[in-house]
Amino acid sequence: MRSPDRRFVLWLQGDGNLVEYAEGGGTLKPLWVRGDKSGWVLWVQDDGNVVLYRHDGTALWWSDTAGHPHDRMLLQSDANLVVYSASNRPLFANKPYPPWYDVRNVNSLKCLYDAGPERVTQNPCVRRSGNETFVLLPLGGDRFMIETLPYHARCLEVPNGVATPAPLRSRDCVRSVSQTFHWNPVGPPGRGTLVTETSHTAPFNCVGVIDASKADDAAVGQSPCSGASSQLWDLVPWTAPA
Repeated sequence: MRSPDRRFVLWLQGDGNLVEYAEGGGTLKPLWVRGDKSGWVLWVQDDGNVVLYRHDGTALWWSDTAGHPHDRMLLQSDANLVVYSASNRPLFANKPYPPWYDVRNVNSLKCLYDAGPERVTQNPCVRRSGNETFVLLPLGGDRFMIETLPYHARCLEVPNGVATPAPLRSRDCVRSVSQTFHWNPVGPPGRGTLVTETSHTAPFNCVGVIDASKADDAAVGQSPCSGASSQLWDLVPWTAPA
């Protein structure tokens, strides 16, 4: 099993250990290990539990997620191995789960919305689906990727380099310059601008609602940073739905 950006891999090894690795520079770095070198098979069971068994049927490790049939296990681009319920609620994670945010525009009071692979828009902040909830995947310093609620495994992307205005889109998370953003705090805590990595030398480009529109489904993209409220965003923390 690999993460969408192919940086992490979960491997049931020949020695019986279940190991999550980070790949980079032609090497593998172990991040998480279970199995005591005697694992044989990993099952996502009908009862919702994920269990690592020995050859004799002894359970060596389990996710403790029984009672949730039709769940599924994903290895995400943030290195989290997560078991989700059928309603997309995280039930287990092998690492501390990163915070989720609604990203609300100061001008329109509407939220960033992943409308599909070619369109990122704003829509009312009603928390109807994962499309309007995001995880900021840290890359060091003030740099990060913006991932749609992880079960979608897509990241926001600037498709046209430094061209402006350029509508955002969403693509599989691949840790590229076009998917990297910088946070510039402005005003009260949690408020700031999103500066695109493709323009992180002057003149800078910022993410904002194109034409400062307040309409539902208005396109979001990059344009020269102006300090306008249509380029200001509030990060509103959100916990997973029950």
